[in-house]
Amino acid sequence: ENGPTVKRDLKEVEGCIELCGSRYDIGVEHGRILSAAIKKTLEHIVDLPPQERARLPRPEAIIDSYETMTTREQREELRGIAAGAGVAYESLVAMHIQIDPSLDGGCVQAVFPASVTRTHRLLQGANEDLPAALVLRDSIRRCIQLRKPAGQLASVAFTAAGVLSGINGMNECGIVVTSSMLLDQPLGNKRVRGLMHSGIVDRILSTATSVDEAIAIVQATQRDGCWAMIISDGDADRSVHLEYSPADVVVEEIPRSFCIANHSFQLRASGSIPPHSESRLKRFEQLINAPQCNATPEAFSMMLRDRYDVVRQSEVKHSTMNTVQRVDNQISVVFDPKIRRVLCASRSPENQQ
Repeated sequence: ENGPTVKRDLKEVEGCIELCGSRYDIGVEHGRILSAAIKKTLEHIVDLPPQERARLPRPEAIIDSYETMTTREQREELRGIAAGAGVAYESLVAMHIQIDPSLDGGCVQAVFPASVTRTHRLLQGANEDLPAALVLRDSIRRCIQLRKPAGQLASVAFTAAGVLSGINGMNECGIVVTSSMLLDQPLGNKRVRGLMHSGIVDRILSTATSVDEAIAIVQATQRDGCWAMIISDGDADRSVHLEYSPADVVVEEIPRSFCIANHSFQLRASGSIPPHSESRLKRFEQLINAPQCNATPEAFSMMLRDRYDVVRQSEVKHSTMNTVQRVDNQISVVFDPKIRRVLCASRSPENQQ
């Protein structure tokens, strides 16, 4: 953002970490490389005034269910991060609960089929938003994880330092997953917790070689929360829109350009639709369905960074909850899975660009 697009190997990008080996080894390397950033976030959380800390998800409300909300592999990786960073595992579990977007997120996502893009390749993208970032601000360090777990598929994922595999990503087979939390759905049974959304995405990216395999993973998993996902196969030029709750999974093929924000299309809404979600979706639909829509990876990235507020009916200097690029946006990412390319934009705390 605010500069030319630079094409580089992911390993050359600042903030990109290459993680290989067992899940514990992956965690140790993650923690070692990003130790200072992890400690900075932990220290900021400890120093927060009580009224500010209350704005974050409460670890004590979830800690007893943490083992059912994460996989054994995830917990092993988190132990590795703690060892590599030189911090207590318990502190890292609490931080994971407080800043993982699975428990408090936002996001918009969209897909263009190959038939409408200038490159004649499927394009999929998303904004990852994080309300916790409005509390912790620049103490959250973003990173790009180039993950190669032993015996599983390699993938790229986008997270905060000290956090596991994220809610958006692409694996070596060209399977892409993007996600939006559904805020018009019930919170569910908090006494019986399922796997956090980031854990489901991790399973897909680590093992799925097709859209059907990805769908089967969601269906077979005891789920926590309510999410919408776009799952695509860049080689097969196929995309599906999947929505799930703890009780239901609904899947629909996507034949044309499609976008979704934070309210459901398929699950029956039991709560009110957040006005900000309706506003962002209205603007996003205007952009992706425009008659002269320039469907290239770079143009798609700029759509995700759009700051037109449909409530104010004007372009705004600073993002709001109504703009496609939300005020708590962490990263915008566009996947070009046919050629295994990723284009991402995020704000750098060091220079505010």
